Amino acid sequence: MASLAKLTRPRLHEVVPRERLFAQLDAARSRYPVIWVSGPPGAGKTTLVASYLDASKLAGIWYQIDAGDNDISTFFYYLSRTVESPRGKRQVPLPLLTPEYLADIPGYTRHFFREYYSRLKVPAVLTLDNYHQLPHDSAFHGVLELALREVPEEVNVVVISREDPPAECVELVSSERLTRLDWDDLRLTLEEARAIAALGLDVDEKTLRSLYQMSGGWAAGWTLSLERARRFGSQAEDIRGEAREAIFSYFSGQIFRTAAPETREFLIRTALLPRMTVAIAEKMGGSSQAGELLDRLYRRQLFTDRRGSKPYSYQYHDLFRTFLLDQLDQFYTPAGINELRQRAGRLLEETGQVDDAFSLYRAAQDWDGATRLILGNAGTLLEQGRGETLRDWIGALPKAIVDQAPWLVFWLGVSLVSSAPADARVVLELAFKQFGQKEDRLGQILACTEIIVAYWTEYANFTPLDRWIDALDGLLQSVPEFPSPVMELRVNVALVYALAYRRPDLNLLEPRIHRAEELLASDDIPVNEKVAVATPLLACYDISLQHADGRRLVDRIQPWLNAAETTPYNKAFWYGTLGFHLFYSEAEISPAQDAFTTCLEICAVNAIALPVLNSLTLFGLAHVAIERGDLSAAESYRARAERYADPNRFLDQLHDAWLKGRLAEAHGDRTSAIQFDEQQARLAAKAGAAYYIRHAYLRLAFHLTEAGRFAEAARSLQDLRTMAQATGMQDRWESAIAFAESYWALLQGNLEIWAERFRCAVGQLKSTGDGLGPRARKGRHMPRLFAAALEAGVETDYVRHLIRRYRVRAPSLEATNWPWPVRVHTLGRFEVLLDDVPLAFARKAPKKPMQLLKALIAFGGMDVPEQRLTDALWPDDTGDSAHNSFSVALTRLRKLLGDADTIGQAGGRVSLNRDLMWVDAGAFERAFGDAEAAEGASNEDSMRRAIDYYRGSFLSDDTGEPWTVSPRERLRSRFIAGLSGLARRYEQDDQIDAAISLYRRGIEADELAEDFYRGLMRCYRAREERAEALAVYRRLKQILSVILGIGPSPATERLARELRVM
Repeated sequence: MASLAKLTRPRLHEVVPRERLFAQLDAARSRYPVIWVSGPPGAGKTTLVASYLDASKLAGIWYQIDAGDNDISTFFYYLSRTVESPRGKRQVPLPLLTPEYLADIPGYTRHFFREYYSRLKVPAVLTLDNYHQLPHDSAFHGVLELALREVPEEVNVVVISREDPPAECVELVSSERLTRLDWDDLRLTLEEARAIAALGLDVDEKTLRSLYQMSGGWAAGWTLSLERARRFGSQAEDIRGEAREAIFSYFSGQIFRTAAPETREFLIRTALLPRMTVAIAEKMGGSSQAGELLDRLYRRQLFTDRRGSKPYSYQYHDLFRTFLLDQLDQFYTPAGINELRQRAGRLLEETGQVDDAFSLYRAAQDWDGATRLILGNAGTLLEQGRGETLRDWIGALPKAIVDQAPWLVFWLGVSLVSSAPADARVVLELAFKQFGQKEDRLGQILACTEIIVAYWTEYANFTPLDRWIDALDGLLQSVPEFPSPVMELRVNVALVYALAYRRPDLNLLEPRIHRAEELLASDDIPVNEKVAVATPLLACYDISLQHADGRRLVDRIQPWLNAAETTPYNKAFWYGTLGFHLFYSEAEISPAQDAFTTCLEICAVNAIALPVLNSLTLFGLAHVAIERGDLSAAESYRARAERYADPNRFLDQLHDAWLKGRLAEAHGDRTSAIQFDEQQARLAAKAGAAYYIRHAYLRLAFHLTEAGRFAEAARSLQDLRTMAQATGMQDRWESAIAFAESYWALLQGNLEIWAERFRCAVGQLKSTGDGLGPRARKGRHMPRLFAAALEAGVETDYVRHLIRRYRVRAPSLEATNWPWPVRVHTLGRFEVLLDDVPLAFARKAPKKPMQLLKALIAFGGMDVPEQRLTDALWPDDTGDSAHNSFSVALTRLRKLLGDADTIGQAGGRVSLNRDLMWVDAGAFERAFGDAEAAEGASNEDSMRRAIDYYRGSFLSDDTGEPWTVSPRERLRSRFIAGLSGLARRYEQDDQIDAAISLYRRGIEADELAEDFYRGLMRCYRAREERAEALAVYRRLKQILSVILGIGPSPATERLARELRVM
């Protein structure tokens, strides 16, 4: 009932339409989004606006402001209730001003009102009545200014106040967004006064003019004058020099004194109620005639409003209510007044009008009633985002009362957890102590839980959690009776979180995780609460390397994310956690990027401003960029994250050091990488974050190994193994440690220990479900270990499985036995293999997507301008048509290749992902370049690799495409030059058999390369095999004649003549 009356337009009875002002309002609405109606009390402001809306048949919202709205969270809560979902449709609720929005209230306000206005059925009017109830220094004025700037077309806001617009809204006047109707406009004209009088009083013109002159056009004064004339006759009194409030009290007093005693008592008692139904008025006023009396006051327009539908809600005009309350002292003793206040408070509390009830309890100094009301509504107030109101209420109680009520202290602490976690812990620790003194075990459990949540929210230092882990675990040893499954779930997940980050002991973790999973399956827990607690639970699954359980949790949560009741805040945290603690942890880079991006989008769209969430998500995107090889993007994300980070928060510093270490590693700066690893380990120790300590030691061991600091690396690994054993997680960490030890042995050339440790690591992986371990696959070590295993034939099938599952990038393009996700052959044949299986088509191969792939390879495969591709493949299309054709072909090609990441697109340029796709032409050019840059044996090895890649002409089936000519000839000339050079070297070194083998290999690859025939003829001559040499000549002569219609070159003919005379 409270909210209904607060949010309901007054119902008017026999009101004279003020057409003069209606016309002004019509004109104002057509030009200005905002109309400010101001005038003294009793000027008829509310009646004017309500009657105008009735007469215009305008839809809209009526909001009656009161002192409680000074807590702007209260305003947003009640205003959000004025727009409902269409019947039969579930709509996402408007966001309440909960703590995640407090860092950017202007952003939240703009977002709220844009969404709010969009839900109004236009044309619509939002009326804010009684704006003067707010203090001059209220933060509400700034909120109002932002709200008024967002008013769209076909929506108007009308503000009713006794005062002018606040200073915050002055600029709205100059920008012509706000216009005013003031006291000069509101004064009753003589014609309007005459029409009002005609409704209930027959008075001569002279008397009417005299009464009108005395009232000065003041509506309240005119109403009282008419009522006085009705009761006492038509004589007028000269009261023009008096203040309006004094005039009202004077006339009201005359009328009040003539009322029956029981009526006077009824009016005084019910004046304690800001609004009332007939049933409440009967109980408060002690009169069975309450309904008739209130209806009579309403119909005679004696300062009594009626709102809503049956049962109606009545409320006295402010002037009338103030007058009646002033009479209390004359009728009751102070004790009697307080007794009435208590009775009124209980009636309001029973009907849900808790704000007004608390005001009455406070005025009566009924601290028991106030305490009962606070404890009964604290949780609801926090759900509504009204933590400030809760703190104000508790702060209004005497300190002695609060000190003896640990539940009051508890709720005070809870109200601070999200906005001021450090302050919250101080208060909650006091509550924990008080609960202990009163032997309230449930209170102690909940205080422990909220203290842990405060550390979680602050995300700064986990070291103090030891005390609360022990306390909460001890309290839970004998299972308590929880009032609700929601409460039990929150307690269990808080303990799981604390254990996972600070003390990851499986003996303690597993039973709590198991109970949390059972509770998540309960239908008694709201969806939003399930998403909220599933977020830390997912992180704990990753920390304890239970990735399969994490995936099951994700599958369970996914349907709830789109539920209307799931808040944007919980969605954002879920996606941020999903990105880090499942997708990124499991090397699923594209899903990780999508999750991080979704998190930031939710925050941006909903004006969620949480520095911790923003910084961690940007750090996540930086890690993803490193995985993609985009180091400039990674540095950009890191710099953005740094803006949100708190330099006094160890964990922010830790994440920054971790990322800087990875960037240093990617740039090949091993020294800096080691320094950042050591810094990360120190910061993790300061923060008491065991999870991050283990990761830092593992990374440090790998980097020390690569630096040749093998003794230090061994010590780091031993420390890491000791930590894992202490937590009961040695089995789950053993594979990561064994891989590091294998790498340590490999780089020292100890292949026996390398193979033994490698097999141990693989065996542990098989037994624990293929989890490579946190970050173990990052950097150079895993590619090198896997390449060595493939080369040596150690666990090759399983290694290939791991490479594919975790998308471990190859150490180089020369890793020909690497299980590339995509392998493309263009030399001698065109073939695409996905996971070493030829790409097959049920029907005809799609021409344009395949042509696009070929063109990308022909143009070098990296940073190929889109324009160059469209010119080559769609020469007859122009502008948007060519671009659209290209986009369609690119989408189809990515789909055919099975992974959108295989081909990147940015800034109008397209690139093949060299981490996912191996192309023989690229491998050939890389090997050829290495050969040119090398000497001796390295030159020979590289050249032989290049020669082995070249199996024939580049895109031999596409010789008609002009864009294939240049790369084809370049590759062919390089192949001929490289093979001829190496074979000649063999000839000079008298390695004739090796030279013959190369020349034959060359002829197989390019039967028109005359240099190879001539070289083979020389080799046979050197072996004095004249017949074989001449047979080579005849074969060449025939091929050139048949294919090209030419004969051999003079040099070849000269060599043939020399052979004939041997």
